[in-house]
Amino acid sequence: MPPPANPNPNPMPPIRRENLTVLLDLDGSEILRVGLHETTIKQPGINGALEVYKTHDNIRLVDGTIWNAMMLLAKPPVNLAVCACCRHPEWKFFGQEQPTHGLLRLSRAKTCPCGQTTCPRHTKLGGDGVYRCPRCASRWARSQLVLSLFFSKE
Repeated sequence: MPPPANPNPNPMPPIRRENLTVLLDLDGSEILRVGLHETTIKQPGINGALEVYKTHDNIRLVDGTIWNAMMLLAKPPVNLAVCACCRHPEWKFFGQEQPTHGLLRLSRAKTCPCGQTTCPRHTKLGGDGVYRCPRCASRWARSQLVLSLFFSKE
């Protein structure tokens, strides 16, 4: 008895599509590459059903939330900011913390009067109610100390 005839002698190879989102910093160096990977497979047989598999790359942001590139297309979009203190940590007395990608939701970011964007962990709230980066916060605290030595509030 001959083998059964193949109903689809030329099966269609899977179709793969990849959308990449590349995030760059101010220097133009790559921070992160995330994307959407889509594979379409036509099932063998007479009906030839199509199956579509989509895989999104998700990342954990420094503020603790999860983000993927499709969130940029949402209504309203989930925009990102970069914490410079997370990207390039300063030396402390006990060493330096590990640098990270520094990405966080724009809605959770704070901007210092000097223009630097910081995450909630690196943001300092001054006595005057202004959020500052660590460098400006220490400068402001020193200036307040000097002013308190020479002047008093009435």
